[in-house]
This record gives sequence, C-alpha cells and structure tokens, in this order.
Amino acid sequence: KQGDRKYMVYLCDVYMRSSTQEQIETIVHEVSHHQEAYTDDVCLDPPHNNWREHCRTKAYDRPYCSKLAQRYGHLALQNADNYCYFAFDVGARAYKKNKCETRSGKNSGPAIDEEPDEDGDCQCKYNTVCYQNNREKCQCSTGDECDEYYISACKNCRCIKTTTTTTRREDFERPSFRECFGYDEGGVKRQFPDHNGDCKCKDGYHCVQDNGEDRGVEGCPYSGSGYHKQKFSASCFACECQKERQEEQIQEQNHEQNRKCGDKQKDHLETEDADEEGDCHCDEQNGYACYKMRRGRQSRGCPISDPSKADNWPSPGLDKHWFNIRCTDCICRKPRVVRNPLPALSQKPSNKCPSLATKVESDCICQAGTFCSRSKDPKELLQDDMCKISDGTTSLTAFKIQDSGKVRCHKFQSTCSGYHGNVVKSQPDGQNNCECAWGHACYAQGQGEPGCISTNMMLDIKLFVPIGGSTCKRPMPSSNLKVCPYQEGDVVKNEFADDNGDCECARSKCWQKVSNGIRPGCENSRPKLSKLYFAHSCSDCECRSQAPKCPNNAYRLRQQVPDPDDDGDCMCPPGQLCRIRGTDTEQNPSGERCQASDRTTDQHEYFSLMCKNCECYEVKCQDGSKPETFGECTCPAGRNCYTVDE
Repeated sequence: KQGDRKYMVYLCDVYMRSSTQEQIETIVHEVSHHQEAYTDDVCLDPPHNNWREHCRTKAYDRPYCSKLAQRYGHLALQNADNYCYFAFDVGARAYKKNKCETRSGKNSGPAIDEEPDEDGDCQCKYNTVCYQNNREKCQCSTGDECDEYYISACKNCRCIKTTTTTTRREDFERPSFRECFGYDEGGVKRQFPDHNGDCKCKDGYHCVQDNGEDRGVEGCPYSGSGYHKQKFSASCFACECQKERQEEQIQEQNHEQNRKCGDKQKDHLETEDADEEGDCHCDEQNGYACYKMRRGRQSRGCPISDPSKADNWPSPGLDKHWFNIRCTDCICRKPRVVRNPLPALSQKPSNKCPSLATKVESDCICQAGTFCSRSKDPKELLQDDMCKISDGTTSLTAFKIQDSGKVRCHKFQSTCSGYHGNVVKSQPDGQNNCECAWGHACYAQGQGEPGCISTNMMLDIKLFVPIGGSTCKRPMPSSNLKVCPYQEGDVVKNEFADDNGDCECARSKCWQKVSNGIRPGCENSRPKLSKLYFAHSCSDCECRSQAPKCPNNAYRLRQQVPDPDDDGDCMCPPGQLCRIRGTDTEQNPSGERCQASDRTTDQHEYFSLMCKNCECYEVKCQDGSKPETFGECTCPAGRNCYTVDE
C-alpha cells in the first residue's frame, strides 16, 4: 500500500514472459489480498493459532488448493490461490462457445471440427500434436496438459505434425557423473544418481530446496517437469533431504499438556514424558546424545527451555542430553565412532602407479578394458571397494596415486551371459557395458530396486559392467517399474512406462482393437484417447507406422478404395451399399447387412475394416434408376409411393 493508501501490484520480467493463464491467475491472486477480499496465503497444516509463524506447507498450486478445500472448506474461502484458480476455470468455461480453427497456417489449430466437444475442447487433426507457446502439450478442460486437445479459448495452441523418431538407449545423452549431495548425512537413499540423473530421499525424508530461509522450500527440480518431493537432480547443490515432520507431531504442538517426547524405545529416550520445564531427556545411560537436524545435516547439541542450565555442548545454550519438546528437529542417537586406522609404516609415499595403470598428474588411470578396486577379487566390486581420485570423486577407472599400494586394476570379464541373466548380447560393447534384454532391468546383488553400476558411474537400470553381482530380470508386478509390450519395427519409443504408467509410440500412431474392429487412439492415464500414448497394461493397443487400409476385395474398382475414418470404418462409394458376400438372393438382393466397428448395422454404407467378407454393391430402383445418396428411390412425377400388403 502506498502513502496515498492505494493498493499496488508490481509485475516483474518473469510475469511478462509467463503464459496467459499464469498471468491471469497471478493478477487475481495478488488483487484478492486487497480490499474487500483481504485473502491470505493459508497454511495447509491443521488449523492452529500461530500458523503464520510455524507453517510447514502453504496451500499453493492446484493439488494443495484442492486438498485444502476438502479438509478445511472455511479456510479455502480465505486462500488467495483458491480464488485465482476458481476465476480462471470459470472464465475458461465462458469460452466454451468459441469456434475451433480448422484451417492450416493460423495462430491456432488446425482442428478436426469447427465445433468444440462437450468439454469445450478442440481436437487436433490426425498425426499432429498440440504445442502452446512453442512448448509441447496444451491446456485442456481437465486442467492437465493434453497432447491432442486444447481449450477453444486458446489463441496460441497449434497442432503440428509429429516428427518423432525412434531413439535407442545409446542415443540418449547421459548426464555427467556426480555423487548425490548429502549422501553422507544419511537422508539420501543411494550414493549415485539413477539413469535419469536423479537422486532419491529415503523413506521418512523429503526433498527441500534452500532459499535462504531456515527450513527452505519443499520440492526440488528433477529430470521430469515441475518439482518432486522425493527426487532431486544430482546437479542441484541447493537440494537436501530433510526428515519429515508428521502431522501428528504438528498437532501435538497445540496441546502441550498432553504431549509426549516420543516413543521410549524407538526414539531412545530416558522417559516418554517431558519434565516440568518441557524438556525431554535422551537415554544417557546407554550412550545416546542429542542432535538437531538442519537442512539434512545433524549438528551436535539441542536447545532447552532455560539456556542458562545447558552444559554448552558444543556451543553456549545447547545441551548434550536434553532438548525442549518444541524442537521437532531434535533426535537422540549415539555419537559416531571414529575408527582410527592402524599406524602406517614409516616410508615415503608411493609416487608410482601399479601395473595396468598410467600416471596423470596426481592420479593413476587404469588401462582400457580394466577397472580399479580395493578388493583382490576381480569378480566382485562392492561399494566400499570403489576408488576415489584426488578431488574426492568416486571413479571406476582412476584413483589417487597415494592409494597405489591399496588399489589394483582388474580386467573386465569378456562375457555378459551366464549368471548375468537375460542380456541383449553375450559380449560387452565398446564401453565395456552389458545390456539387459527388453523388459528386463538390472538388479545389484542384495538390492530390491533396479540399478547397477555402469562405466559412466551411474546407477543404470539397463546397462552394467561385467562384474559379479549384477543380474538381469523382469521387475516384480509390485514394482514401480512397468514394462511396455515389445512390438516389431521399433515402433514403441520407451521400454518402460513413464510415471503415469503410459507407453509412447515412435514414428507411428496408436490403434486399439474394439469389439468388432480397430480404432485410432488408445486408452491411457489421461481422460481422453491418445494417438501417441497407451497404458502399459493395454493388450489390445498397438503402434502402427501406417494406418490400416480398407480391404480391396470389398470394392469393384481399386481407385474407389478409401482410407478408414476416425472410428475405423470403411465407406462404400456413392450409390452403393454394403452386404455380406454370398448372402444375397433373388428375393433379398440386399443380403445380410455389414456391421460397423461399434457392432451396429443401421448405417448401411459403412462396414468395419476388420470385416473380411464384406462387399459394396450397386443399388437400383424398381424402374432401373439409381437411388439418391442415402439409398432412397423417387417415384416419377404424378405418382405416390404406397406400401403393398401381400
């Protein structure tokens, strides 16, 4: 608010570069904070008096706003984001009567039909995908991004012909290797990123991105679109895994009289109840001390209600064995034991690399076709046996020259078959990697989730180095990894389904068999049929590089053979109807009618392209003249038509 008591909204460059929808929602959100609405950014946590100061998650974005409306409807009426989404959805519905552009070369379209469907959406023409602001996928009535539908109000949604090409695994650009940031603190599940370059938090932890505040922002960037609560990109050094605060813990903060410090056994406490000052005591007798979690790291010492009574471990105001019950980030654990190695013999540090290795500056590099390991067994490579180079990075082929006496360079095995399971080739490729066959993922020894070490030092679900312990096998039905059906001709783009359980066609279009034929468009996780995506469990879906043709033997002339329509039906030429071949008689020259793809026979000129014995025949009236377009005969002038009862 300015000095003259006028309410202002300041718009930055990011706003000017945003889409029309985001601009509308942003304006409505900010203006709703002003008179007369006076909305707020409501906390999604259970209602409590000081939620403005202690809020874990605010109701931003559609999923959180929907959850807020379901849980606490009266608070949704005070939330600014709920207002902005409501205003946009109502406005989008008002544009339902807009016409769809069917001509090519315009700012939007071309669409199949000029009239929107019952949801107010326009559908792109065959073999096209919708792009909005030069970005694949457009806004549709479902609120999600659709690949072939867009709201009729969109003026920059264009349908562009697909140019998808088959991409093999070796064509993917793999991200450079890095270790997952924060693995040593215990919140990250694995030391190395997966095949997409993502790191994953352990159960009970969530990903938080540092924004300069104490607790950061929940949700981190990853290989997919948007932000993820459990995954983060290995290149994000501001992303950390923090321990989750359960809703029950947040609710307990509002009822101090009945609160407990935690479970005596699981949380390693002296007693479950706090003392008179609201402090809890770790199990000091069994060697447990208090540590505070901060941005995924554990720091020694915890705050208590009266800092003057603390034992100042390790800094003033912090205590070693006591913590205040309000501290939700305080835990009790045993201090880490520093294992001092045996004293090394007094000798000059080695300045030479062992056999099969070459010195490069302060590191040694194993020769081609070999890998380095601290183990003497060339058939085994455990996590603790992996090498590190001078900058501290883990490596499969290089190590510090100071470790020359502890590290050996072993040769890779020359075969991928045998105990490695179902593989594509029996010999490793030029990168010394073996590849699992279609529908099989690589599992490391003793691991329940897929992911093996490859020569690029990533946990890959398909590639692995030929060292013992890696096995190719099909994922369990309960696994999150779903296998796409294999089809000849490389027409399926991805071997495993995406996060929504969908597979994608490459250089082809998806067709699905129905009760009496086949139609373009397949069922998927989206609310409408898709020409590119299909559910991994759809046994009737297949990707075809060429559309099915109507049978030639159903038409008298070859040039009369048309392409099937969008329902998978074929149409006889004008003046001809369809019948089952061999069912016509002198009494009934029309014979038995053909069935369309929906099993109906009321459309006499249509038949399913799956029909093998359908034929088109010319229809003549009793006077020898040809009928009209829909098979109707016209009486001569001055005569009327009558039905004669025999």
